[in-house]
Parts: sequence; C-alpha cells; structure tokens
Amino acid sequence: MFSYRCEKGVMSLVNVRNCIRFYQTAEELNASTLMNYCAEIIASHWDDLRKEDFSSMGAQLLYKMIKSMTEYPLHKAIKVEREDVVFLYLIEMDSQLPGKLNEVDHNGDLALDLALSRRLESIATTLVSHKADVDMVDKNGWSLLHKGIQRGDLFASTFLIKNGALVNAATLGAQETPLHLVALYSSKKHSTDVMSEMAQIAEALLQAGANPNMQDSKGRTPLHLSITARNEYVFNQLLQCKQLDLELKDHEGSTALWLAVQYITVSSDASVNPFEDLPVVNGTSFDENSFAARLIQRGSNTNAPDTMTGTE
Repeated sequence: MFSYRCEKGVMSLVNVRNCIRFYQTAEELNASTLMNYCAEIIASHWDDLRKEDFSSMGAQLLYKMIKSMTEYPLHKAIKVEREDVVFLYLIEMDSQLPGKLNEVDHNGDLALDLALSRRLESIATTLVSHKADVDMVDKNGWSLLHKGIQRGDLFASTFLIKNGALVNAATLGAQETPLHLVALYSSKKHSTDVMSEMAQIAEALLQAGANPNMQDSKGRTPLHLSITARNEYVFNQLLQCKQLDLELKDHEGSTALWLAVQYITVSSDASVNPFEDLPVVNGTSFDENSFAARLIQRGSNTNAPDTMTGTE
C-alpha cells in the first residue's frame, strides 16, 4: 500500500490528461488519498474528457466512476463509446427497463439519439432490442427521425426507418412530416452529396409507407416544398410515387404545378411554351426537364384554376 507521503508526492504529477491513468493505478493500489484527488480533477473536467482518455480503463471501474460522476451513466457511456459499460448498465437496470432507456439527460438528449448521432450502430441496435422507443418526441413534437433528418443524418434516419419509426409523424405547430423535412433541403444551401442523401431518405420513407400527400399547417405537401426549395432530388422521388396527388392545393390555393410555373421564364418559342398570360418570375426556362414540364408529363391538370386569382 502506498504511504500517505508517497501519495502526496505523486499528486503533484497529476493533471487533466493523465488523471484517468493515475486514478486507475490508485484504485489498484488502494491509494485512497491519491484516488480521491484524481477523482476531484476528473469531476471538475468531466465534460472535457474525451473517449480516448477512458480507453484503457476496465469496464467495471469505468462504470463505477461514471455512476459517481453523473445522474445519467448510460448517456456518458455512449458518449465515450463504451459498449461494455452500456451492457453493465443494462444488467444493473434490468428491472427498470425500458423506462430508463427513454430518459433525457440535462441537455435534453436521448440515449438512442446519442448513439445514432455518433454512428454507434451496435449500441443503437442493443438499445432498440431492449425496447428503447424509436418514436420518442420532444416538447415540440419532434421525433428522433425528424431530428436525424434536420441534421442531415442519413445513417440515423435509415436506421430509425428500418426499425419501425413512424414515418408519418407530424411536428406540433408546423405539422411537418419527415417527408416535408427532406423536401425542404435546398441545393443552394447544401452540397450535392447531402441532396443525394436526402433523396435516399425520401425513397426509404416512401418504401416504408410514408404518405406523400400529407399537408403541413400551411396546406403544403412535400411536393409543394420540393418545388419552392428547388429540391430536384426529392422532387424526382415523389414523382415516382403512385399515390402522389398532383392536384392538392395549399392554403393559398396553389397546386404544385402553379408553384412550378412561378419559377420558369416563359419562352418566346410557342412550341415549347404551353402557357398563356401567366405571372412568372425569372427562374429556369421551360423545357422538358423543368419542374413544370415534368409535372405536366406526370399528369398535372394544366387547366386547374388558382383559387386566389381565379385564373387558369
């Protein structure tokens, strides 16, 4: 056993970067004074310590430490990416599952969302197999799937869809479904890779039974939003859906085609311009690849009147 004098001498060598190693050594030698000193440093820098700092620590000791440092040991175990510690937690808390898995920490984070945002598929799968709720929502009605899409997380979104997350869940207030959120992505703000991933999520949502005709609080469908966002990637996915209703109108009375028309520049060549006297703003020219042309090809009614103006 270390003498008190030896422990005091070693304490002068302890700093933030090595306190974990010294804590381990003190625990092995039953050097309680040194261990408590290291614990104080660990506690004061708890949120600054990285997963690498804990990599050499055994599961049992790390779990014991985490429990002494935080009210939410499961969340910390995930943050330091220690699946072995997650298993120890699940064993100890077995009688309180799945409730414990669906607790939010002081930051409002769920354990499953922490695992997904770090792409820890094995831990996420373990949590789901122990009945973590894939449809937990926050106070604004945002589900894990909504949040995954909002942060542009293809991994999290596809994982949740594959594990049965509700694909038609709508947020409170705005009433936006996951399809609305992917449609809102704009190529002006996001890279080609991100836009392609949103299209992959849209495809997965539709294959899982997402309703492409749900309307948000302003009456807009995902198709409406993909047009106003100029999101050709998701627009293409929606057009392939047999259940797509092309004639739904938003609360301003606009169909998807009417919105698409607002973004074209009318050609002086009558052979490629099927429209007459429509108010348009500068956008893309009307050609067979424009949003408007593709909607017409898909079957949009070109004679549907705009309910706000009465024009056709």
